[in-house]
Amino acid sequence: MVALPGEPHVRFTDPGGVVVEVFDLTKPYAYENIFHIKMLAVGRFPTTEEIFEKPLEKMGVFKEEIEVTKEALVKHFEETTLPYLFKAGFAEKMVARRAQMRSKSKGIGGYRSERSG
Repeated sequence: MVALPGEPHVRFTDPGGVVVEVFDLTKPYAYENIFHIKMLAVGRFPTTEEIFEKPLEKMGVFKEEIEVTKEALVKHFEETTLPYLFKAGFAEKMVARRAQMRSKSKGIGGYRSERSG
């Protein structure tokens, strides 16, 4: 995980104890008035130490459009991804999926062989 600024741009909490924070990692992209809008959503769950991370990005944003773009990215995340994070059982499914991905054997050179599942 990258170093995060102290305070999140926005925080969402679920009655079940799920906390999702969106951090602003925006930086200049080109010249002085064009930016790479980058935000990182970080989800923490009461049932696991595994962390959910999702970057929210848009390149080539003019200085005058920074705040509107950030709010649009957060709104899209809130409408499309956040409902899944707040669903009961999401954390357990995420942990199981990650464990499954780690346990897949790799063949020679890091490529999966045809026989591995």
